[in-house]
Amino acid sequence: TGRHVLRKAILPSLPLSRVLRLTGGGLAVAALALAAAQAWFLHSERLRQESAQLTSLATVLAEHTERAVQGADIILRGVVGRMEREDFAAPDFAAAVHAFLRSRMSGVPQLRGALVFDRSGRSVADSTSPAPRQLDAAILEPFIVHRMHANHGLYIGKPIKGRLSGLWSIYMSRRIDDARGEFAGVVVAALDPAYLT
Repeated sequence: TGRHVLRKAILPSLPLSRVLRLTGGGLAVAALALAAAQAWFLHSERLRQESAQLTSLATVLAEHTERAVQGADIILRGVVGRMEREDFAAPDFAAAVHAFLRSRMSGVPQLRGALVFDRSGRSVADSTSPAPRQLDAAILEPFIVHRMHANHGLYIGKPIKGRLSGLWSIYMSRRIDDARGEFAGVVVAALDPAYLT
């Protein structure tokens, strides 16, 4: 018959049981290949989704950090504006600026504290105490940068462990000029790095 001739022409020496086994084996290999391709596709899709989620998270963290820095800078700019009109030698200067710093910083959780330094680097006002802690900033990088560069703007330093508090902070600062536009000091705020996470 025609089928028998066709079978003999294509597979002349193989018995039917062997043909069926080979066909079954081929189908099994094809099924495994399809399963592997599907697993690879699902794995690739999962990686793509996780990558998109990480990108989203990075964007959210960057925006959060930007808002935290902007909020701190608004405080610094306000302090600079007031300090440019103040007499650092006035008898009630430290207490008045302490109250001003406290009021400006309330509701700004990312800031731990702020200090005002005069042109020599001596602390003259402190947000944490009406009587400023006796600190000398004359050799610190932010003070030197602002003293040397009138138009530096906002300075953001690297994280530093506080000598007094023992806490890590990121120090942000702005230059204070006197009425003649000359260097009068620096205002420094301590940003809590944990707030950025």
